[in-house]
Amino acid sequence: RLFHEEDRKIQNEIKKLKQTHRFLQTRIQLTQNVLQTHTDMIQLEEQEKAYFAVTNVSHIQSIDDFSEAWRNHIQCCMEKGINVGYPDGTMVCVEDIMKGNYLKYAYIFTKTTRTVQGVPFFEKPKGIYLAAYHQGSYELTGETYQKMIDYAKEHHIKLSGYSFEEGML
Repeated sequence: RLFHEEDRKIQNEIKKLKQTHRFLQTRIQLTQNVLQTHTDMIQLEEQEKAYFAVTNVSHIQSIDDFSEAWRNHIQCCMEKGINVGYPDGTMVCVEDIMKGNYLKYAYIFTKTTRTVQGVPFFEKPKGIYLAAYHQGSYELTGETYQKMIDYAKEHHIKLSGYSFEEGML
């Protein structure tokens, strides 16, 4: 029995180390990508299908409640082992952006590689996305969104769905 118990402990440690390794490998890759990103460009990007563990925050009014929801979201993702190193982020409904409500978050998300029962998920379809990389304060994201709206109008692009905001570093 003692050996079985020790073996179980070792297997759990190996699992944790593998998760940590995957987390670090993802962060290394993301950091390399950031260093090659042009923050002054708005462009169309083909993106693969992605899965996000999500927490609905559309009903939240106060910054304290939002911060608590974010902490709970991160804790849930860590406990379920679905955080593999991608940054957390927020989703904003394009309709709200078009009305100037740039900080009206609909969801907090964590990109993940798999779904887990009991955790709400959102599937972002593969497709062409309008992308911009905002540098600076979150309070000034409206400036970047306005540039994106202007770009979309100029190029006759219909915007729909959600904007996916994620911290790069």
